[in-house]
Amino acid sequence: MANDRRVSTVRMGPISVFALVIILCLAVLGVLSASTATAGSSLAQRQASFAADDYRNEVAGQQLYAAADDALAPVRAAEGDAAAVSAALEAALLDITAAAQEGFAEGGSVSAEPDAASGASAASAPAEPPIPSVQASIEGSTLSAHIQSSSGRCLDIQLEAQPDGTLAVTAWKATTLWVEDDTDVIWQGT
Repeated sequence: MANDRRVSTVRMGPISVFALVIILCLAVLGVLSASTATAGSSLAQRQASFAADDYRNEVAGQQLYAAADDALAPVRAAEGDAAAVSAALEAALLDITAAAQEGFAEGGSVSAEPDAASGASAASAPAEPPIPSVQASIEGSTLSAHIQSSSGRCLDIQLEAQPDGTLAVTAWKATTLWVEDDTDVIWQGT
């Protein structure tokens, strides 16, 4: 009867292989998690940069609107007509464009308060981002402006000057320039 008892033994070979496979899977998942976190951080930084450019463009656009409104203030006070409104905008076009440039610089100002996370001063960061291109034109009673930051983020504005010397916003559109990457060589066949 002693021979009828079976002694169950666990072999160390299959358990060792199973543990090794699990350890390899965990290592691969760890590497994938680290690379995903790095890619997510890079994407978040790029998105933050684009959002900052959008906000700077908005500040420049608001400064442009304010400068155009200031240029029309004397026409409103004198109760001028549509010709006087157009003439006032034509005369102040360079000042309006300059105000938009200054607005972008104000929107990108760096504070000198210390960063809470690193304890470093924000003034040690790059001083100012490049100033965008601001192009403004007047056609009839419509003031059109195109504000473009160095990252390709754009703001297109159209303001319609009313005969009473007020401004109406007819278009305020944020866009992004897209430059196609054609560096890939595609096989055309034989």
